[in-house]
Amino acid sequence: MKTKRFVMAFSLVLLVACVTAPPATPLEWTAIDVATEASAVQSVSLALTSAGAPRIAYVTADGYARYAYCESGCADPAHWSLVTLAAASSVSGGEVSLALGPDDKPRVLIPTTSNPAEFMYMYCTGDCSVISGWTAPVSVACPGYSYVGGRGLALDIHGNPRTSCSSYEDLGDY
Repeated sequence: MKTKRFVMAFSLVLLVACVTAPPATPLEWTAIDVATEASAVQSVSLALTSAGAPRIAYVTADGYARYAYCESGCADPAHWSLVTLAAASSVSGGEVSLALGPDDKPRVLIPTTSNPAEFMYMYCTGDCSVISGWTAPVSVACPGYSYVGGRGLALDIHGNPRTSCSSYEDLGDY
């Protein structure tokens, strides 16, 4: 019996709406293949710098957290760069959240495997294109029950993080 092998590649595609004044109906979308991953992208968070440059944080099904960015010519996939923020051993498949500070530097909440009621907080302090420009992950617990259902990240006008989460307890069969 012959065995078939399949190679799958998953892409992170950014859809950009080109809007004119007044807006066209329907919106015209342009697909940009930002990254090709070995597994499916499970969670994505998008933010725009003050100049309108896109920034993306995402988590893959095989447990990597990445940060993708582009300064100009972003319709060309070659103009995008990636930084791996956390490896598979520490990232779960939950929701990722991205916010940009007043300095346009990214701050990211990443789901963690260590505890389902915790997440990691990382932010860029220097050159965001290399992992050494980022802080070490800080563990943040969602108060309440055992599991976290959703996470949110926002920054105040000074760039200080504010988070929200929903938590719940698995009570088992009833």
